[in-house]
Amino acid sequence: MLFWVKNIRATVYSVNFALALMVYGVFASNIRAETEIYGVLAAFCLYLTLLSSPLKAVFPGFKFLIIYHKARKALGISSFFFALMHASLIYFGVIGGISGLLLQSRPVFFGMFFGFMSLSILTALAITSIQYFHKKLGANWKRLHRMVYVAAVFSVLYACLAYANLFKVQKLSAVIWLFLLLVLALLEALRFL
Repeated sequence: MLFWVKNIRATVYSVNFALALMVYGVFASNIRAETEIYGVLAAFCLYLTLLSSPLKAVFPGFKFLIIYHKARKALGISSFFFALMHASLIYFGVIGGISGLLLQSRPVFFGMFFGFMSLSILTALAITSIQYFHKKLGANWKRLHRMVYVAAVFSVLYACLAYANLFKVQKLSAVIWLFLLLVLALLEALRFL
């Protein structure tokens, strides 16, 4: 078995850390572009995290999906990492802290609230993904980690209210994300049927 497959979580962490460094190196002088890319990476990692279980349930025979499912934890923590970078840059760089937040329009303000709630949930999930908490929480660990779906809903609300108003979101980008969400919803429906 290939080294990167055998150590899939370390591979995911390494690739995402390298991506973060590359984004910082290339876009450090353009804070809006850097912020936007970290947000897209956070959303994509969260999407891949959510996609893992329904794919494994709908297509149980594919060996690749076992490896992909094992990478889910690393993808979730990477989503938290990118979301934290995105939120920090938006709060301190794009809108300028609390004074800038209070000057935002109502949709942006409420969108930022949903973004903060999503980041809070992702933070709790990242912290409790450590083996110590997994053992401490027992059966409650799985219930807690189902909150990832709430974080995803809050992320979508954030994207619709705040992100779309702060950044010029292209229609093609919105259509692609809508398509991806529909694929996820279809797979989840097939999973429960």
